[in-house]
Amino acid sequence: MKTSSFSAPWCTSVKSITTLISIVLGYALFDFFAHHFDFSSRALLMGAGIPLGLLGLALGCMVTGYSLDSDGIVIRRLLWSRRIRRAEILSLTSPAAVTRKGTLGLFGIWGFCGTSGLAYSGALGLHFVAASAYANRIVITRHRGWPVVISPENREGFAQAFVDAAV
Repeated sequence: MKTSSFSAPWCTSVKSITTLISIVLGYALFDFFAHHFDFSSRALLMGAGIPLGLLGLALGCMVTGYSLDSDGIVIRRLLWSRRIRRAEILSLTSPAAVTRKGTLGLFGIWGFCGTSGLAYSGALGLHFVAASAYANRIVITRHRGWPVVISPENREGFAQAFVDAAV
């Protein structure tokens, strides 16, 4: 079984937001440790636990890449992966309607370590996003369930590898 892999590159806005939030979280940790010498459990939870927890959650949800094989598509994240079976997939499309404009992120990480989670747009309705960039978006329409939006480094190469893996 031949497997093709594609990375999930970060767009400029994701890099910028991640850098900014990392600086803010780093400052919060520095401030906590510089001003709190009595490490009470509540202060430790607030000062160090919350920023580190947010960072861990965002990194765990970060999309690292996509793999294709004859069984379907695997969306790889830092801590887990999700397979969408070929039998579930109705189509792969890259419509111009799938842009940042008009998409409302409802739950997930939106700019910090990627753009992933549940979203709503007029073009797709409710859908999942498992991407790290706004460019190269592909919509995976399924027989059942909400569409899934991904952003492999090479949209055309990904679509061709999907077709090639079926034979």
